[in-house]
Amino acid sequence: MKSGNIAGVVDVPDEKVEVEASKEASVGNEDVGASAEV
Repeated sequence: MKSGNIAGVVDVPDEKVEVEASKEASVGNEDVGASAEV
């Protein structure tokens, strides 16, 4: 995964990467849900 490669380059803990990914996924899902409801 690209996120994994980036994490390795900047030495960011995998946990932080997963948290950021979760935030992005949550926001995306909310946007899609709102659009679907409308």
